[in-house]
Amino acid sequence: MSLESSGHGGSAGSDVPGISCWRGPVPNSRHRLLLAACLASETAAQAAWAEWISGGHFDREDPASYELASLAVSRLGSLAGNGSEANRCRGWSRRAWYLSEIAVAAAARLRQAGLGLGLQATAVGDLASSSAGLQFAGKPFPVRSIEVHVPGATRSDLRHLCAAAMQGTATEAIRSRRLSLILRTSSRFPDPATAAGRIAWLACRNWCRFPPGRLRWILEICANARATSELAFLAAGIQDHAYRLGTLAAVVEAMRFMMDSELDDGVLAPVLARLMARPIPVTSRARLWLTKHPIGLGLTSGLCR
Repeated sequence: MSLESSGHGGSAGSDVPGISCWRGPVPNSRHRLLLAACLASETAAQAAWAEWISGGHFDREDPASYELASLAVSRLGSLAGNGSEANRCRGWSRRAWYLSEIAVAAAARLRQAGLGLGLQATAVGDLASSSAGLQFAGKPFPVRSIEVHVPGATRSDLRHLCAAAMQGTATEAIRSRRLSLILRTSSRFPDPATAAGRIAWLACRNWCRFPPGRLRWILEICANARATSELAFLAAGIQDHAYRLGTLAAVVEAMRFMMDSELDDGVLAPVLARLMARPIPVTSRARLWLTKHPIGLGLTSGLCR
């Protein structure tokens, strides 16, 4: 059971007419330039940024590109230039941080309300990354969505928690779909307090059509891996989470893509080797196929706002 008010976390450019349609999960050539601007060495990053700025139609990029661009300008600073496009990306970055502050405050109210109901509210996704102190270019990742698991919550509890979150400026941000509010009662999720749990979550959640995390998940996985000194321990943890949730196929394929595309700073090779040492269950492969080739009728369960 879930209660969702789904937005796009302030995805800059989503309101621009005629933007290109990207279905995911594999980044297109324009995305790869922005990922290089975010992850490559300074010289290569600057060259990739210049190529992205000079090529294509700026106003017709997709939301995933705009988000990566706002992160790239934060990383490059003055090297990104002072043209109109770079300054617009800086504006999106400022808006993302404004929304992030609203989201963090709303999540704190929600968590407090959960305690009042005798419920344990566990934040996942962006909130988990924020709580772990993950950083990109010396700054924490902005929080784009409020996603919380509250096992045992009733529909009445979910409404109460939603009301607690939707106060003040958060009300309009959520109703206008600039922020997502997602409450679930399922207890099936990786441990968000560990790097292994967060990586398993990011990979399996976004290696699908229309990834909810767009492409920022690649940067977050790199940040989680870089913050971990014991890669063998990290690999074992990811494997345990993925086997328990039946998502090993998605995790392996996502991380193999990152490594083959040289988007991992070289840290994922030993992790991936450990993950591939055991056979991938058929059920996990089937689940991955369904997430990449949806054949359902578009039905959703739960209560939606």
